[in-house]
Amino acid sequence: MSGTPEGNSKKSDEVFNRIAGDRLNNIRLSKKMTQTQLANAIGVTFQQIQKYEKGKNQISFKKMLMMCKALKIHYRYFCNCILDDYDRHNAASSDSIITQELDGANCIVEKDYVKQCS
Repeated sequence: MSGTPEGNSKKSDEVFNRIAGDRLNNIRLSKKMTQTQLANAIGVTFQQIQKYEKGKNQISFKKMLMMCKALKIHYRYFCNCILDDYDRHNAASSDSIITQELDGANCIVEKDYVKQCS
């Protein structure tokens, strides 16, 4: 994720991208959609979908919304799944990352820095 605090930002970006990619892959397969079909629906190549699913490339918000529409899922479902997985991953390795409610949204907070809200 861009805008993460210094320190482990590259590592947490990699972890976040991998988790998002795993979740995308699981949802796409559960919908019985190929990478090519999803790619065509959002205007990218199937190679780009592969990169998203492997966590090599970060999914932009616009592309995430387009994917959710193509997969016929609500974007909050996709985001909440990613955030839950990310929170579980980080809870196992650090107690500096917690999920808390801010203004009615669940947010991941790392050292008092809001990273992501659902």
